[in-house]
Amino acid sequence: RGIAANESLFQHVFTSRYGKVRIFKVRRVSLKSKKWVADPANRRCDAPGSWYCVGQYPPALAPLIARRKNFAQLEDFNTKRSSEDEAYDKEYHERMSGRKGPSDGPGGGGGSKGRPGLWYLGCVGAEALLGEERTYSGGADGSTLAEARAFAKEAGSRYVALARSGMDGHAFAIPALPPGWKAGSLDDAGCSTPCLDFQAYGCGCADELCAEAGVSAVRG
Repeated sequence: RGIAANESLFQHVFTSRYGKVRIFKVRRVSLKSKKWVADPANRRCDAPGSWYCVGQYPPALAPLIARRKNFAQLEDFNTKRSSEDEAYDKEYHERMSGRKGPSDGPGGGGGSKGRPGLWYLGCVGAEALLGEERTYSGGADGSTLAEARAFAKEAGSRYVALARSGMDGHAFAIPALPPGWKAGSLDDAGCSTPCLDFQAYGCGCADELCAEAGVSAVRG
């Protein structure tokens, strides 16, 4: 959703088929935290000398852990659940099922059911044709319409352009169409490369996907 990971701290190693799960490897892990976790004195065991010891996060992560939202088992009728918990779980499952976009909710966000809430204007062959005011994002923003729409909204832009490259891609939020802009004249197989979340819609192509479509990927 327009947020890029710091590549010096996180290495992207996996994205699921529809872009709902992304896994990053943490780089430059604190040696102090590693030593703290390895210290037997910091293990939480069910009895002294027991082999069963649950994991425990190092103190440096305490501020992050304090902000987490625990998932309660839906079938656990012994746990009192608030209306906020119910709404949170409902929204989570709707997003995971693809029925709701990342920014759906009161005040706007995703499109109607089965539609991305975006209108196709045309296909262009170069990034420079999008104007100088464009804002870049990568990852799932460039391969899924729901993420691209949320990225454009957060950037305060009315338009968004995509170029899908495998499970990820390139996205450009555009506040206004450049002067003299005309709908792109391209209409080839690369333009029609399907988006990951709405496969009836084209998300354009980049890199190896353009090669697979038999078209050239124009840089710039």
